[in-house]
Amino acid sequence: MVPTVAWMRQKFAEYNKKYFGGKIIMPTLRVANLTDRWGNYNPNAEYNWMTRKIVWSGNNRGVLTLTNAFDRPEKSVISTLLHEMAHAYVSIVMGLWPKNLHGAEFMAATEQIRADGWNINSETMQTQNDVRGKNENEKVSILCLIKNPQAEGYKYWICKATQQNMQQIRAVASKIQGVQSVEFYQVKSEAFTHVQSNPQNLFGWGGDTYTDAALKMAKYCGIRPNELAADNLEQIQ
Repeated sequence: MVPTVAWMRQKFAEYNKKYFGGKIIMPTLRVANLTDRWGNYNPNAEYNWMTRKIVWSGNNRGVLTLTNAFDRPEKSVISTLLHEMAHAYVSIVMGLWPKNLHGAEFMAATEQIRADGWNINSETMQTQNDVRGKNENEKVSILCLIKNPQAEGYKYWICKATQQNMQQIRAVASKIQGVQSVEFYQVKSEAFTHVQSNPQNLFGWGGDTYTDAALKMAKYCGIRPNELAADNLEQIQ
């Protein structure tokens, strides 16, 4: 089956009551043509990085997305939905965005689900790797860093690249006045494999420093900033 928003809404209500005590305020539900993951939950909120607490804005409770790019058995799609609902529970009900997204909080939220035989961890993680493995060029997650010392306030631009479009990005960037270098880094983080480039802007996120740009990217993509820290980057040619 291929999920629809109407199907998601029905199943969300059913499993919210069954496994989460009906406590999860329904986030925005959507389907999208994701080809590198089965689903995603993005709180789309501000965070206090010291306390790991989420700061909600108005009625926003994030976005839960399932891919419609694949026709899968319904049980498989439900497994993905349950996995993302658990992330939503940790964020919406517990008010947390923990350092380890699949750590103690996530395991506590999924205890009854796993006890009922839903294999949500291997279902989500293994199949994501299987999908990425179909394309040799998608096995490595690559961050592109473009340095432009002459730019006003945007001396560093970063985006996600692939083996296939590295040369294309380099060629386009080289034509921009003031660009000093275009560097590519392998990101040694599982979280970055789920990041989608901003389709509206080839270079994605910019700032006066690399940290500024990385913080913008992390906020937009719903990942932790330290996923893009120096110790998670390995320069490639």
